[in-house]
Amino acid sequence: QAEERERATKEEGCLLRAELEKELEVRLQEAETEVASWQEQSQQAATLCEDLRAQLGLKHRELTQFQSTVSDKGQQLETQLAARDERLELTAQEKQHLLSKVARLEDERLSEIRRVTQANQDAVSSLKAKQDAELDIVHTRVKQAIHKKDQVISDLRSKLALTTKSL
Repeated sequence: QAEERERATKEEGCLLRAELEKELEVRLQEAETEVASWQEQSQQAATLCEDLRAQLGLKHRELTQFQSTVSDKGQQLETQLAARDERLELTAQEKQHLLSKVARLEDERLSEIRRVTQANQDAVSSLKAKQDAELDIVHTRVKQAIHKKDQVISDLRSKLALTTKSL
C-alpha cells in the first residue's frame, strides 16, 4: 500500500510538473509575442521617421529651387537695369525704383529662407521628440514584458520546487 501511495504521489507530481511546464511554455510564448509586437511598433516608428526625413529633404530642395529662382530674377532685373541704363540713360528716380525692386526681392528671398529654415528646424525638433517618445514607450513595454516573463519564470520555478519537494 505504501508503494502504491508513493507511485500515485509520483504520478501526481509528474502530472503537476508537466502541467507547470506547459503553463510556463504558454506564458513564455505570450511574452515573446508581446515583445515581437513592440518590436514591430518600433519598426513602424522608424519607418515614420524615415518618411519625415524624406519630406524634410523635399522641402529643402524646394527651398533651394526657390532661392535659385529668386536669384535668377534678381539677376534678370539687374541685367535689365544695366541695359536700360545704357539705352535710355535712366533718371535717378527710375534707377532707384528698379534698385528698390531688386532689394525687395532679396528681402523676400531672405524672409522665405528664414521661414523655411525655421519650419525645417521645427519639423526636425518635432520628429526627434516624437521618435524619442515612441522609443521610450517601446523601451518601457519591453522592460515590462521582460519583468513579466521573469516573474512568470520565478513563479513557475517556485511551484516546481514545491512540487518536487512534495514528491
